[in-house]
Amino acid sequence: MFWFKENIFFSCNQCGNCCKEMDIPLTHKDVIRILETKPDFDLETFVTLHIDKKYNSDSILLYGEYQQMYLSTKLDDNSCLFLKDNICSIYNYRPNPCRTWPLSKNSKNKLHIDNIAQELVNLSCDKNKFKDHKETLKIIEEGSNEYAEYREIVKEWNREVENKINEQTLDNFINFAS
Repeated sequence: MFWFKENIFFSCNQCGNCCKEMDIPLTHKDVIRILETKPDFDLETFVTLHIDKKYNSDSILLYGEYQQMYLSTKLDDNSCLFLKDNICSIYNYRPNPCRTWPLSKNSKNKLHIDNIAQELVNLSCDKNKFKDHKETLKIIEEGSNEYAEYREIVKEWNREVENKINEQTLDNFINFAS
């Protein structure tokens, strides 16, 4: 059973600030969703790799190093390359962190605004009472399941390619995860 925090004051006013301020980690499913809407895009167009620690459960062995996938911010103002006129051009296919921002679930299963997002919400977002609790909690749960699946795939991939540096490409990882 879900319990809701009754007084969340947040609504999007399409200012685009969250798409300029956030680092968005990606899973294999996020990448696949984006490729569904942008099949002509090369992975390196929208995926940036960040060096990470070997023992992080999200770290993928790519090109001889442990790395994490993030959504690229390639525009001059550091905004997401999918932000067009302050609207997400891949809205229905956007990564899971974008689907739930700025909300998450606390240990009591209540929806709340993330501490990291609170300042940006205070500065940029409208303060209407948030009403879409059930759908957001469902998306958060789906995202948690997706991350669990992703971590298992990463573990299997890292074992599989540990001594095969020529196979440690981003394209190969996405094909492996598909």
